[in-house]
Amino acid sequence: MARSDEVAQRFEGLHTGFNLVDYEEVGLPFFELRLDVMALKRSELAVVDEYVLRLADLGLRSSQEIEGLLGLQEAVVRRSVLTLLQSDLVDYPPGSSGREIRLSPAGKAALEERVQDVPQRTELRIGFDRLLWQLSPRWMNEWDNPRRFKDSDTRLIPPRRRRRPEVEEIEMVALNRELAELPKTRRSEVDVDVVQMLSLSARTKYLPALMLVFVADDQSAIRVSFVVDEHHSQEHDRAFEDLGGFERLGIELDDPNSLEADRPSLPAELEEL
Repeated sequence: MARSDEVAQRFEGLHTGFNLVDYEEVGLPFFELRLDVMALKRSELAVVDEYVLRLADLGLRSSQEIEGLLGLQEAVVRRSVLTLLQSDLVDYPPGSSGREIRLSPAGKAALEERVQDVPQRTELRIGFDRLLWQLSPRWMNEWDNPRRFKDSDTRLIPPRRRRRPEVEEIEMVALNRELAELPKTRRSEVDVDVVQMLSLSARTKYLPALMLVFVADDQSAIRVSFVVDEHHSQEHDRAFEDLGGFERLGIELDDPNSLEADRPSLPAELEEL
């Protein structure tokens, strides 16, 4: 793994019109969520495809109706319908209000087989990014406990919210999608589709990252960027700015009008928020 100074040098030209003036190893805030769920053994059907089959079986015939109910983008549902058509699981004949999604005999058989499965209660472990405020199973092997960061006086980036997420904030479709996209080594441990979430608990974790501080050529502005696993994370940049991260960390120019003020003033310590 490259040293912090080597990584910082690699990204010193990241923002046009800005100069890299400081960098620091930090901890990005995460939760390790323990989800108590009812789950089915994963079907060969993709998660969205199964939802489309189930809703079509309940009488929702148009892709627009399904898009609205699932809260998914039009392209996602249309791609699912195309996949189901190619697999001969649905028909797509013209109807009175446009084309209608109808289960084929093979689709009905696949759904009946799925319905016969009995959900089992189980516990799942998955990551939750507290800065982005969303599920994030990436980098779970790189997390560490807060104590390690505090013992080394590593700065801890404040989360978007101090509380843990509520069960209602974890979207079922998003959760199943994240589970399906886990690396093969972990996917075998959680080869299930969640059908109901019962409760959750959360353990605080932090992810090692490199914070880069940039100052505009004319000393008028500051930008902060984050590098995780030697990759620039624009999502974390935007989230940090949106929550007022500059102010919450006390990052400011010594004198925005002075050409001699070429680096921001950073506090020596920061308590976990």
